[in-house]
Amino acid sequence: MKKNFLQDVVPASHKRSIRDIPLPKHRDGQSKTIKETITQARPTYSSEPESQSRPDPVNPFENKEPVFNPQHLHTPDYSRPDEIEEDDEPATPSQFKNSRPRSGSSKKVFTLFALVGAIIAIVFIFGRTQAEVVLYPKVNNYQIDSNISISASSTLATQTRITKTQSVTLEATSEQQVEKQASGRIKIINNFEEEAQDLVKNTRFQTAEGLVYRVKESVTVPGYKVANGTNVPGTLEVEVYADSAGEEYNIGKTKFTIPGFSGMPQFDKITAESVTDMQGGFIGVKKVVSDDAEEDAYDELKRKLETEFSSKAIITDTDVTIPDTETVIFGELSDQVNGNSVTLTLTATANAYKFAKQDLMNQIGRTAVVESTATDAFSMNLDNLEFLKDSETIIATGSTDITWLTDIEALKTEISSKKRSEIVQIMGAHQSVEKADIKLSPFWKTKFPSDPTKISVEIGS
Repeated sequence: MKKNFLQDVVPASHKRSIRDIPLPKHRDGQSKTIKETITQARPTYSSEPESQSRPDPVNPFENKEPVFNPQHLHTPDYSRPDEIEEDDEPATPSQFKNSRPRSGSSKKVFTLFALVGAIIAIVFIFGRTQAEVVLYPKVNNYQIDSNISISASSTLATQTRITKTQSVTLEATSEQQVEKQASGRIKIINNFEEEAQDLVKNTRFQTAEGLVYRVKESVTVPGYKVANGTNVPGTLEVEVYADSAGEEYNIGKTKFTIPGFSGMPQFDKITAESVTDMQGGFIGVKKVVSDDAEEDAYDELKRKLETEFSSKAIITDTDVTIPDTETVIFGELSDQVNGNSVTLTLTATANAYKFAKQDLMNQIGRTAVVESTATDAFSMNLDNLEFLKDSETIIATGSTDITWLTDIEALKTEISSKKRSEIVQIMGAHQSVEKADIKLSPFWKTKFPSDPTKISVEIGS
């Protein structure tokens, strides 16, 4: 008897066989035939008696491998026929491919990026040229005896005035009727001619408001000088006193004309301006100290001011001012009453000469250091020196260390793009340099950077 092929494939328990798995839709026709065949082979769902003879159906699986896709995610319950869905589709091969883990490839990519980053970091750190120079300047102690010109043709000094004050407070001894004139200092300006101008005792100086002040002694105002084609007015500072007592003469700084020159060419060319406020004018009763106490106070304050003017120069970070002690002028005592106390103040002024600090140090250094040139620069402690005016010269004397200075920015430009051996020669040509330490990295670099801003130059000690 001929075997029933389909009946042999289906197990006796009527469980589903591999033929129950649906085929892809692109084989709809064949799939339909298979399903029908599988249905016929299952007696549970057959409408005909089992014993009825039937022709053998065409075997669609002949000479073909069973279709089975392990990625088909839906696994129906074979015990329930209603779970068989004709539209179920298996997962595609591309889905299976994309779901595979790729940890090995990720590690390789990460390692590659890490290696590239490390190479970039090494090139950045060691590839940049670092150029450093530490200079050690020449320093020597010198005995100074320098003459610095302060004549009108000198461009080093500027003539000015300095004012100093000293005060003392005493107990009042009585009250008196007081009538006192205001006083202050003015600067007379002569731009009329090169000849000096004499002004007699009690010459008047008048404000625009008509207030008059006078000099107590005759004075001579220098004429103007010509420097570089420009007139430089002659000037003189003097003390003036109000024409009358009273507080109305206590005024701030202002300008003055000389009524005695009215209608003359000098009127617009010889003028004056305030150096200090006009103070001290008073009429009335006020507390005072005794005449002897006032005289003693004046002598003490004057002595202190003379000491100040005869001491060392006034030195700041940028300027040096040297007073002319021969031109010190003392004003009159002013008083300020506070309760039962009287504060007496004495003011003194003097001509002075102002220098730019670096210019003055350069001038002294070039005079003291024999091997220096007119372009060399120096630094020193000017507090160690004494300054004295003598005619049209300032004399600087004393002992101090002088340090040579090097133009750092010019040096950077000079050594840029140079080889190490060339830089050694350049440093040797600078007589301001005692020695220099040169550092160029990384070690394979042979030239300094072409950009001067990338070169570091420091001063060693």
